Amino acid sequence: MDNTPMLQLKNVSKTLGSKVVVNDISLDIHSGEIFGLLGPNGAGKTTTIRMLVGLLSITEGKVLMNGVNIEKDFELAISQVGAIIENPELYDYLTGYQNLIHFSRMSGNVSKERIDEIIQMIGLENAIQARVKTYSLGMRQRLGLGQALMHSPSILILDEPTNGLDPSGIREFRQLLIKLAKKGKMAVLVSSHLLAEMEMMCDRIGIIQHGKLIDVQSVHDFVESEKKLTVTFTVDRVDLAEQTVQQEFDNKSYSVSHKAIEVHLEYNQVPQVTKSLVEKGIKIYGITSTQKTLEDKFLEVTGGKPIV
Repeated sequence: MDNTPMLQLKNVSKTLGSKVVVNDISLDIHSGEIFGLLGPNGAGKTTTIRMLVGLLSITEGKVLMNGVNIEKDFELAISQVGAIIENPELYDYLTGYQNLIHFSRMSGNVSKERIDEIIQMIGLENAIQARVKTYSLGMRQRLGLGQALMHSPSILILDEPTNGLDPSGIREFRQLLIKLAKKGKMAVLVSSHLLAEMEMMCDRIGIIQHGKLIDVQSVHDFVESEKKLTVTFTVDRVDLAEQTVQQEFDNKSYSVSHKAIEVHLEYNQVPQVTKSLVEKGIKIYGITSTQKTLEDKFLEVTGGKPIV
């Protein structure tokens, strides 16, 4: 990953009336990186994205696209950006190919070879000559991505890019974005409510709440920062197992059921607990463990507020 940020937010704030919607956000996104932006309803996520592409003015702070200030030189800065905000803007009465031709003319000198490359990249070879009004929502998203990539941008900003796609389409879209970021050396900013998908797609995750960026970590660190596991021991003597955990691991939270005890542990403590139970003469019939997912961590950080 390149150490020079392609996209920079420096102390960015947005005030609407008397309300501070985005509050002093600073963030760097690098070439070859997919950064996921998450936030509960009304957190300021969409407002932030709109400021990045010039749909909303910036009250304070600055946004740099490959070092170019978006307010001082908007045309040069935005020329390096491809984006889909909410839904792609398409002409329904034109074919998919005609839409790409039209957009290529607005993007400058785009060759026919580049257009053909884009069509293959987005997987619309069999439908590109059909009118867009016949397209499914997922096909429209693909065509919108094609438009966003037409001018070979170095920064890609996508708001809910997998909206309307079936599971197979989501997987293909994810693989395409990863390929674009890694091989194409693009900086990709993705906003989505599909937490499991973001976990598989993104290198880093940022959570916005009440207009502030409250946490930024790599996806790996986000879900494994404390290496916490929930370990279920299926045993013959639940009462004795509970007594053992209380006496020897009194700082660990646990719960019991008819045939099992569930203990919250760090990874390296699992053998210790297993050894203690065996030494007490407790028969262990099974040990299963689960780690926190991005969804678990998100709900923990935001207090269980829904995401949009």
